[in-house]
Amino acid sequence: MPQASKAVAALVNELHARTGIRGALSRRIERAEVRASKDSAAQGVPTWMETYAGIEDRAGFERHMEAVVQTVAFVQFLPDGANRTLEWFEPMDLKDAA
Repeated sequence: MPQASKAVAALVNELHARTGIRGALSRRIERAEVRASKDSAAQGVPTWMETYAGIEDRAGFERHMEAVVQTVAFVQFLPDGANRTLEWFEPMDLKDAA
């Protein structure tokens, strides 16, 4: 896992150098019932999530992201069957959701 951590750090740092946008890294905390499960798929592998705020040019950021992912050869650290996904979220006003 240390090599994967270094690859993610390199990815986040290179994106910051290219775009000025600083990323953050989080990891999923496994619930006790998942850790206790005998189902290997339920136990899975660690899930990490990078987040980036303040992106104004999504297409440009995605181009930089794709290039950097290739540069740091990130996919070599993904377990068999796992993939890297890119998702976009926007803030919601809860008063409008009712």
